[in-house]
Amino acid sequence: MEEKIKDIFLILLVGAVAVATYYFYQNYFGVGINNNQNEPNVEIIEGGSTATSTNKTTTTSTKNTTTGTKTTTTKTSTITPEGVYLIYYYKSGFSPNDLTIKRGTSVRFINKSSTSMRVFATDQSDLFHKQLNQSQTVGYDGVYEYTFTQVGLWEYTNATNNIHLGKILVY
Repeated sequence: MEEKIKDIFLILLVGAVAVATYYFYQNYFGVGINNNQNEPNVEIIEGGSTATSTNKTTTTSTKNTTTGTKTTTTKTSTITPEGVYLIYYYKSGFSPNDLTIKRGTSVRFINKSSTSMRVFATDQSDLFHKQLNQSQTVGYDGVYEYTFTQVGLWEYTNATNNIHLGKILVY
């Protein structure tokens, strides 16, 4: 009987660890384990709303899902026809502030706030992450573009307001 209780406890412990791991992965990286890792969470659809940045047109799409009495709206990332992802900086912070992209992809940071923006890696301990550092501060409509050639987790902040954080997972 005591052996059976140990086995049941071990099974419950393994299950709890699996659930905790899934929850951490989903919340930390912003994706579920079953997401297709070969395709980023972005879709470009005809008839979406458009935004203009540095004389290029981009498409933003919004997906509404209704389940029972609850409606969920999911806004996908914005991407240019050339495949450059757009991250906007507002007075409330970066949007989106969590992104997953393929290695070799470019990201354009666009300042849409009345304050200055300077993208800066939160980890300044090595040259690998320091590559992300923006060399100068930009004001409203200022742009900074970076191509991610290294796989890993890139966490960044606005050096002029370091409470605003974001992260980009490059695979």
